[in-house]
Amino acid sequence: MICVPATGGSRGFSTLISDCIPDIHLNGDTNCFPLYYYKEQDKQSPNLFDTVAETKYIRRDGVSDLILERAKKQYGKNVSKEDIFYYVYGILHSPDYRITFVNDLKKMLPRIPLLEDVKDFWKFSKAGRQLAELHLNYENIPPYADVQVSGADSKFYRVENMRFPNKGQQDTIIFNSKIVISNIPSKAYEYVVQRQIRH
Repeated sequence: MICVPATGGSRGFSTLISDCIPDIHLNGDTNCFPLYYYKEQDKQSPNLFDTVAETKYIRRDGVSDLILERAKKQYGKNVSKEDIFYYVYGILHSPDYRITFVNDLKKMLPRIPLLEDVKDFWKFSKAGRQLAELHLNYENIPPYADVQVSGADSKFYRVENMRFPNKGQQDTIIFNSKIVISNIPSKAYEYVVQRQIRH
């Protein structure tokens, strides 16, 4: 599900994705928009071929049929509800979108435009899908091949005073008195976490 702050939030706009039910204060007071959800079924007499799960809950799409039909008319018959879901996630991370609608995002839930160019739709959908994969599965990404962690077998993970061994030596981090991370590539320092836009 895509999680955005409730309207009128004081923290600024941010968006997160979750593959489990989040706390309602995940990013301030949070509104969540699922790819799909389950609704309890009111089925008085299940038939012989229904499984127990089928008699209890029905899976519903979070993306409406109405928006799917509009997107298919504009972008082609191959558009799926999942493509639209990731398009929304991609748009919500666009710096241009956030800057253009900064005042609106403080007062109301995001309104997502359908872009004119079909290529732009697919770019945002693909980017949103890739972002979601990174945001949901970052802990499963294998470590950089040459990075070495010594002392991890101590199981002492408390951060005491994380630091570099010497000024200007950024290929090694002393994590704490037991753990040292070395052979860190310089490109690791090119990664920058974007701050929230506040105006």
